[in-house]
Amino acid sequence: AVVQHHRRALVEEMQRYTRLRAGADPVADLDWLLTVDAMVLRAEAMVRWLDQCEGRLARSRRGASGAAPRETVRSAVGSPASEAPAGADARSATTAGTAGGP
Repeated sequence: AVVQHHRRALVEEMQRYTRLRAGADPVADLDWLLTVDAMVLRAEAMVRWLDQCEGRLARSRRGASGAAPRETVRSAVGSPASEAPAGADARSATTAGTAGGP
C-alpha cells in the first residue's frame, strides 16, 4: 500500500511537470526545461525502483512460504560472492575484468 501510494504521487508529479513543459519556449526557457527534464527522469527512475521493490517483496513473500532455495552468485574466481539471487550482483560481474585497470 505504501509503495502504491508513493508511485501514484510520483505519477501525478510527472504529469504536473509535463503540463508545465507544454507552454515553455524551447529557446528562452532552455535552462528551466532542462531542469524539469531532470526532475521527470528522477521521478521515472523512482517509479522503476518502486516496481523493483514490489517484485522483490513479492518474491520474498513466496520464498518465506516454502519456495525452493535461491541460486547463489559466484564471483569471477568461482567462490560464492554472496547469498544473493543470481543476477543480483551485476556490478561485480562487469567490474571483475577492470579491477586492475588498463
